[in-house]
Amino acid sequence: MWKVVIAPTAQKSLESVLNKNLKLGIARGLYRLSRNPEESGRLLLGPLAGLRATYLEGDWCRIVFRMVDSEIQIVSITFNSAEKKNQKDLLDLARGLFRMRLL
Repeated sequence: MWKVVIAPTAQKSLESVLNKNLKLGIARGLYRLSRNPEESGRLLLGPLAGLRATYLEGDWCRIVFRMVDSEIQIVSITFNSAEKKNQKDLLDLARGLFRMRLL
C-alpha cells in the first residue's frame, strides 16, 4: 500500500466539504488510490506532464496526484458542479436540435 500525502491546497479543498457522505466518498477514493495508483489514474499531458488524474464515481470529484517513490502526493482536489454539467448538456442538446431544424 502506498503512503498518501496531501498538499496544503488540496487539504483546504477537503476541509471545505461539509457533507459527511461526500467526505466518506473522498476517503474511499483516496483509499482505492493508495491500493493501486497505476491503474487508478491516467497521465496528464502538456504543462501537467508527470501528474496523474483520477475521478471518483460519478465524476463529481477530480484528484490530481503524482507518484514519488512509495508516496502518492495529492496535488489538487476539485469538485464539479452537477448543475453546470446539466446546463451544458441541455445547451448542447438545444443547439443540436436547432441545427437539425427540430426546434
